[in-house]
Amino acid sequence: MTDLMKGILGDISNEIDIEIHDGEIISDESMIYDPDISGVGGNPDALYNSISRIEVAHHSWTVVIHSLYGFEIKADKEKAKFVAYVGIETSLLLAILAWLLVRGRVRAMQASEELNRELTEHKRAEEGLRLAATVVNTVEEAVLVTDANNLIVATNPAFTTTTGYLLEDVVGKNPSILASGKHSKEFYKELWEVLLATGSWHGEMWDKRKSGELYVKWSSIKLVRDEHDQITHYVAVFSDISERKASEERMQHLAHYDALTDLPNRVLFIDTLQQEIARAKQDKLDKRDKANKKRLALMFLDLDKFKTINDTLGHAVGDLLLKEVAKRLLNCVRETDTVSRLGGDEFVVLLPTVEAEQDAMLVAYKILHALGQTFELVGHSLHISVSIGLVLFPEHGSDEEELTKNADIAMYYAKASGRNNVQIFQPDMLGIGPHCDLD
Repeated sequence: MTDLMKGILGDISNEIDIEIHDGEIISDESMIYDPDISGVGGNPDALYNSISRIEVAHHSWTVVIHSLYGFEIKADKEKAKFVAYVGIETSLLLAILAWLLVRGRVRAMQASEELNRELTEHKRAEEGLRLAATVVNTVEEAVLVTDANNLIVATNPAFTTTTGYLLEDVVGKNPSILASGKHSKEFYKELWEVLLATGSWHGEMWDKRKSGELYVKWSSIKLVRDEHDQITHYVAVFSDISERKASEERMQHLAHYDALTDLPNRVLFIDTLQQEIARAKQDKLDKRDKANKKRLALMFLDLDKFKTINDTLGHAVGDLLLKEVAKRLLNCVRETDTVSRLGGDEFVVLLPTVEAEQDAMLVAYKILHALGQTFELVGHSLHISVSIGLVLFPEHGSDEEELTKNADIAMYYAKASGRNNVQIFQPDMLGIGPHCDLD
């Protein structure tokens, strides 16, 4: 400011002394400009003294001006001219001073506002961090944070609840300590490829708790980059879905398996039959230039006089009997064969591959013998028999609809032939139908 004042006053800068105070009080504390440090309040013995107050933008400044020796030696000679000149210079000075002070105050106010804004933003950022920390610590999902080297740096309480591990158990370690061992190297390789290429990965994963118990989780992993696009952290959020998966599996099982016997139901049986027919057709195409005598065999079974047992001993005993029948049927076939319950006392047996008709008949007679043995149930000795209708693919049908219809007809024919026997479908059986007694 000193150089600026000299530029304003020019030749008389050595003839007058100027003090500038912030506010209306003249003191050392309020002094903001005094080039010659001559003392506060000017010189009371000077020929020329002036105290002026300026108020701009609702703020006051005080300007003190008094003459120096350079003015006083020529004061008598050119006093009037000099006073007028000094008055003009002083007015100009005061105007420029006011502009400078206001400008400086505005800048100070702007700086203060900027500082306040930064402090406010910093406070908001701190509040945001505290809120984020609160959210992370209260959410039900487990949170796991690793650094750029994939070493664990932070977890939340839900992580401990889910895995059994405290932060001090895992900090500085690789998340692989949670691995279940159920996933292949290819699984993890694909996970990392997707994560690095897209920035995130979502999916189901098996993990192991601290207790050693395996569980399935739904996991969402994201990578974090800094302003230079460098990876700084990986954040995994996951939840234990073991119970939900078990519930879904139970529902899926109930949709495809009989609730009483736990055998495949009609829906699953039809689906399995369609698949086996398609496979058999493809197998015949693949071996069309070779001798291929393998066939698919299908049996429809209906228990004889089962209604009588239900009516005389009750449905509870009837249900126990059906369970035991299911067990004996399974003991009569191979693991690759399928035994299903269609409903009531009707069962089907699917043999995906048989060399000849005689092989299917052997299984049928084995079933007749097994079900002909006495059932000992809750104090009752029960004797039943079974009627079986047998068809072969491709001789007795080209699709599941034709095969099941003809197997059903053959089973009706077995009933009509005295029960407790096996009948292979023949075209002349087509007149036999549901009007026959099925019990």
